[in-house]
Amino acid sequence: MRSCIRFRILILVVCVLLLICPASFFGQDKKEVVTIEGTVVAQDLFNSLQGCWHVCGFGLIVRLEGNENPEFVFVSVAFMDDRYLDNKGPHWKLIEKSSNWKFKAWLNDPPTILLEQFATVVDEETGKDITEKSQLNRWIPLKGSENVSLPFGRSLRSYSVGVGKFTPIK
Repeated sequence: MRSCIRFRILILVVCVLLLICPASFFGQDKKEVVTIEGTVVAQDLFNSLQGCWHVCGFGLIVRLEGNENPEFVFVSVAFMDDRYLDNKGPHWKLIEKSSNWKFKAWLNDPPTILLEQFATVVDEETGKDITEKSQLNRWIPLKGSENVSLPFGRSLRSYSVGVGKFTPIK
């Protein structure tokens, strides 16, 4: 009888703890979703080349609208792999040409990335960094944004977008 009471008290304490702090108990923080509106101007070369299965992603540079001085952010967009289907999903329109989009996103952790112009390249034989020598551009400008000057060497806010959480702005 006594052990039954102790067990019930233990269950009650666990339930109260779960009600008080369920997110921290499970190690999940609810991320604040924000709306980002802007023009997609460049695509990350290496996100495009990586193989994926099931859920894929694009790394994009988005120029935010409404500022005198253009502000840029990095947006990582998730999408379902449909490369082998006849009917491609709407995410392919994101990189078709420079155009305006609205994203439902959350800020990444860490919240910024350094925008580097060139991909890091290491010589396989020597192990030396030959990035400066190779100058392999990391970012592909989208059609219509070839003349946009990206802020290389600066930190950009970094966001993630879930599958289907973006719409074109007309």
